[in-house]
Amino acid sequence: MASRSLKSQVLHAVSASFYGDMDNNIKGGFGVSKHSDKINGQKAGKIYSYNSYNNRQDVAKEFCSWMKEAHPEVKRASDLNERHSTEFLAKKSNEVSTNTLNNIRSQLKGIGEAINHTYKSAYVSLDTPVMSCTVDKNVKTVSMVESDYQKLVSSYQTPYDTGAVGAKVIYSSGLRASEVCKLKGTDITVKDSVAIVHVACGKGGRMRDVIVADQNRVETLKDISDHFGESRVCDIKPQSLEINISRHLNSIETDQEYKYNSCHAIRKEYAQDTYDQHKSEGCSSSEAWGKTCESLGHSADRQALFNTYISKA
Repeated sequence: MASRSLKSQVLHAVSASFYGDMDNNIKGGFGVSKHSDKINGQKAGKIYSYNSYNNRQDVAKEFCSWMKEAHPEVKRASDLNERHSTEFLAKKSNEVSTNTLNNIRSQLKGIGEAINHTYKSAYVSLDTPVMSCTVDKNVKTVSMVESDYQKLVSSYQTPYDTGAVGAKVIYSSGLRASEVCKLKGTDITVKDSVAIVHVACGKGGRMRDVIVADQNRVETLKDISDHFGESRVCDIKPQSLEINISRHLNSIETDQEYKYNSCHAIRKEYAQDTYDQHKSEGCSSSEAWGKTCESLGHSADRQALFNTYISKA
């Protein structure tokens, strides 16, 4: 199996599950009664329609291309597992609606079944938890609780490991993963007990300064600034940072599950804390959200995003 590329192995499994593979005595679902196969217990792994076959192939191609970049060490289709499918869904959840994400989830499960159907020695599961979200809305990530954040950063060997630094910057300033990975130590300045995080090129190419007054967060940012200086604080791709943090979260015992958008879960905690701080200073809900929204790099009038970030108004 390993003599072929991972993508070739997976696409062959999908093809064999539809058209069959006579040389290896593998029967596909093309031209076969799905109902009859179900009654006879011969349905597992087979694909019965062109639409399902084409959809599964499309997801398989994208999944394998992502695997090549994120997990180049995986060479065999039989070595794929739920961690890989969960990480891939975490990446896709930043890009697509819940409807599409649940379709991808279903196709990944089918890909795992196709691999087992084609390669008899394989026992692969690419099944992942069902998304419990409103249809056709973006996935609503849970906000990371502080106790889990502390466990996360403590799980790294040193406080300056890439994932630890990335998590700290997001928690302390609310930056997106893509912004953290461009940030230099010198982009953070501390004056009069206030930290200013300069985002030179945020989403849409926009520039902004994030003002941080919470002293614990200020101290964290100052330490990162002093340590990295002119260097980037996280010199990796945003996707790699997401994977890094997700792996550490999966390796520790947390108070709640973070299956998708680990970086965004930390960003949401920053948003909630910032909103609460503005409210405690006498701002109305609208004013507090407007200031929080600008800090996050959104337009101040993005009221539609309120429920995405704020769980306690």
